[in-house]
Amino acid sequence: MHFLRIHDKKIQRHIVRYRQVFSILLKYGFAEVLSFKKRLRGFRKLSVKQQKRLDVPLSSLSRWERVRLVLEELGPTFIKFGQIMSSRPDILPVELIHELEKLQSSVTPFPSDKSIEIIESSLGGKIATLFQSFSEEPIASGSIAQVHRAILHNGMSVVIKVRRPDIVRIIETDIEIMLNIVPILEKVFLRSETLNTRDIIGEFGRILHTELDFTNEALHIEQIRENFREDDDIYVPKIVQHYSTECILTIEYIDGVSVSDTEAVIAKGYDRKKLAATCVSLMAKQIFVHGFFHADPHPGNIFILPGHRICFLDFGMIGVLLPRQKAHLGDMIIGLVNQNIRKTTKSLLRISWSKDTHNVDSLEYDVFRLLERYSHVSLKHIDMGKLLSETINLILSYGLRIPPNIFVLSKALVTIEGVARKLYPEFNTIDHIEPFARKIIMDRADPATLGKEFLFSSLEFLEILKDSPDDIQEILSWLKQGKVQIDFDLKGIERILKKGDQLSNRLAYAIVYASLVIGSALVMGSRIPPLWNEIPIIGILGFSTATIVGIWLLFTIIFNK
Repeated sequence: MHFLRIHDKKIQRHIVRYRQVFSILLKYGFAEVLSFKKRLRGFRKLSVKQQKRLDVPLSSLSRWERVRLVLEELGPTFIKFGQIMSSRPDILPVELIHELEKLQSSVTPFPSDKSIEIIESSLGGKIATLFQSFSEEPIASGSIAQVHRAILHNGMSVVIKVRRPDIVRIIETDIEIMLNIVPILEKVFLRSETLNTRDIIGEFGRILHTELDFTNEALHIEQIRENFREDDDIYVPKIVQHYSTECILTIEYIDGVSVSDTEAVIAKGYDRKKLAATCVSLMAKQIFVHGFFHADPHPGNIFILPGHRICFLDFGMIGVLLPRQKAHLGDMIIGLVNQNIRKTTKSLLRISWSKDTHNVDSLEYDVFRLLERYSHVSLKHIDMGKLLSETINLILSYGLRIPPNIFVLSKALVTIEGVARKLYPEFNTIDHIEPFARKIIMDRADPATLGKEFLFSSLEFLEILKDSPDDIQEILSWLKQGKVQIDFDLKGIERILKKGDQLSNRLAYAIVYASLVIGSALVMGSRIPPLWNEIPIIGILGFSTATIVGIWLLFTIIFNK
């Protein structure tokens, strides 16, 4: 690395990884990642050799395809980053989003002896003592963990999710590298000078560290179990708590049929329309009733059990919806279904982080155009996920901001609708989501709900009254000490002041004009010398000046309307 001057100790510590990152970027044609022109010779030779090993010519790949391939080759952290960013159409181009959605977590499994070592270290015992039987061959392998089957001594069949060895250090290193090459990432991938990539990567780091701790996933599963404790349509796998830690998670093995296995679903004689309805209804209940939902309900994470029961797997990524967001989302869906333009527009503004927009009329018109496209389409043929995505994109086109959890929700709805359509192509998603949206609206008008909200508001008001003497005393103390500074920010004040200046100037010129006319008339009558044809010259000059001032004043008034 003689061609790259390194001063930062953190960069020196991860020099090998930096070399890998830059080499892969160059391999896929991103030569602009480095501005060290004189020192690139070694890297360029390396990138040419690597490009020769590509399965397809580099010229046949689009820019965004190359970005995806870069992330896949860089490994778990970058793959996960791409997957999370695929739900952020507010900051990434649509073409890049489509490529990021293709990222696969499946990676080469790590050696089984490492899995055994981690399990034994975490549980404080030998595999033979802990389990009646243990399968060393993993049944699945992802970017963060791999999964083994086992049987407990009580005969219970389980799966053990084992965190990859040293994955925490690898992820910390990669996030550190991401933060250090933020300017490069912005210019190369997005060609943006304004995007706050550092904050985005920081938030990604927090999400990933939450997912790395399997105790969080265990809590998610227990919360879902509690939410559906009286629902027979769903089965939530049991957690073996005393066999679960931060780095391993032991869950009941689910022997069912994956919704992605259409042939098996047909062979088992399942009613596919009923299964599609159950999947969507369960997802709608998670979103609109509980406000706590599975954020990645793809076909591989959904199994069918006898009795048409649905079992969701992998609760690492969870979405949360606030009560007011549920209400606004319900209003928006009802507005879309009923072609109510004003209701839909208001809901869009409330869902966004912006309270208002100066282009409400324009937004309403665009909502009308969007709904007009679906006005003659049967409900069963409307793609709910697509409609929701188009609506969100409409908000973004007006520069309004959308909370990240709304994007996660939109992607989850699109995914579950895809599952339902795979099971039953003629499935009508809206018919199964609309009742939940209506229930939210009806619940808001329920006397018990209104009474509860009034009680909470009253308690908050009483709390304010109780604290007001201390608050007033503190404000008075600040006033006495001269610590209070009041800033006024009046919108349009500059324009008002400018108009005031114009008016005062015109008034002053009008007074000068009147004074000149009156003064010149007095001089004319007094016949004060010098005279011209018996007329005082001073009076003539006064009238001439008054005429010029009057014409100019009249012209400015007419010109400025």
